[in-house]
Amino acid sequence: MAKMLMAGISSPNLLVIPTMPRFLALITIAIAVVCFNHASAVDSQASDHTALLFFKSCVWGNLSDWGSSKMCNWTGVTCDSRGRVIYLLLSNSNLTGIISPAIGNLSALRRLDLHSNQLSGSIPP
Repeated sequence: MAKMLMAGISSPNLLVIPTMPRFLALITIAIAVVCFNHASAVDSQASDHTALLFFKSCVWGNLSDWGSSKMCNWTGVTCDSRGRVIYLLLSNSNLTGIISPAIGNLSALRRLDLHSNQLSGSIPP
């Protein structure tokens, strides 16, 4: 206690106060980073989900499993470990209709295969 008084601190509780806000700030920043990364991944997955549903709304064919909440299990859809669509492989699927520009919103897409279908329109960049 004598050392605390000499330093101008009159109570042991005051030693915690200056360090506690820094600790809380670090915890808050860590939580914010985790939440932002999670929200970003969720937003990207939601964007992929929406893009695929727009694509489906413009075509007819056997995409009956498209619409469940787990798009990574849909016919022709392959996702990476983050749940982003990386492959859309729908060749020889008897699809007819128009290729939706929403396909361009699949920003993680590495391969798109729509050959041997009756689709018109262009594939967006």
